[in-house]
Formats: sequence, C-alpha cells, structure tokens
Amino acid sequence: MFNKIIGLSFKLILFAMGVGGIAPIFSDYTVDLQSSRIGFTAYSRIHDVDGQFSSWRFEGRIKDDLSGKGKIVIQLTSVDSGNKKRDEHLRDPDFFDVAKFPEAIYSIDNVQTSNDRLIVKGRLLLHGVEKAINLNLHRRKEAADWILAGETTLQQKDFGMVYSSLINPVKSEVTLKFHIVLKKK
Repeated sequence: MFNKIIGLSFKLILFAMGVGGIAPIFSDYTVDLQSSRIGFTAYSRIHDVDGQFSSWRFEGRIKDDLSGKGKIVIQLTSVDSGNKKRDEHLRDPDFFDVAKFPEAIYSIDNVQTSNDRLIVKGRLLLHGVEKAINLNLHRRKEAADWILAGETTLQQKDFGMVYSSLINPVKSEVTLKFHIVLKKK
C-alpha cells in the first residue's frame, strides 16, 4: 500500500512539473500596454489633429497562433490631443459625449493570419452605435514579441457624431492608428 501511495505521489509530482510528457506546455500572449498605443488623426480645414487614448485595456485571450477572442475597451475620457480645451470639447456631446458613452468597445470575433498580416474581424461600439469594423494589421516578430501595426478609417457620422463649424469645419473621416505589442505570458 505504501509503495502504491509513493508511486502515485511521484506520478502526480511529474504531472504537476510537466516532466512526464503528460501535461501540455503552452503559453499565451498578453498586450503590453506600456509599449502599445491606440491613436487617431482627425481632419479639418485648418489643420489635422493627432491624438491618442491613454487609458485602454484588452480583455480576452491571445493564443500562440495569434488567434483568439476578446475586446479592447477604450476609456474615452482619456482622449489626449495635446490641447486641454480641445480634449474637453471632444468629450462633450458634440463628439464622444462621455457622460452617456464613457467607453468605446471593439469586440474581436475572428482573427486570421496571412503572411505578414493579421486580419481582425470585429464590431466597434461607439457613441451607442455598433458597426462591423475589420482591421488589417501588419505583424512582425521581434525576439519573443509580436508587433501589430495598422490603421483604419472611420466616418464619425456612421456613429451618430455630426459636428458642424463655420470657423473650422471638421471632416467626418477619422483615422484610427494601432501599434500593439504582444508579449509571452
């Protein structure tokens, strides 16, 4: 009986350590928020405005083959265009209306890889409107990390944001820019 217990204990220890070839060895990726960036360029008659969102997170799982599901949640109050007065205007009802819609959520439905590209199919919920948005990201490997970069163009009017100014007309077109760094867990 004692030998059975010792033998079983030894097998459990090997299993827990992954030495016995029984336990699968895997690792997933996590988004490195310190090195990653979600930015934008908005266009107007006077000048283009670049900015970023300083507070966002990824919720979900990114597998070793870069497939997975999840969502990117952006805190719209964190908009930063380098001009405090403009950022306050972007937060008000003319644009994001953060009192009603504090977050933008991009839900990832499907991910496909093709050569040096990552095609992400998903839905963006912004300003109370959800639309299908696909991202075509360039991917490159750096050591154990993956760098994903790309951009997509949105129309503000598609999300119910229509701003009109005689002094500085703002185009409906906004380019979202992504630089995402994935690190092994």
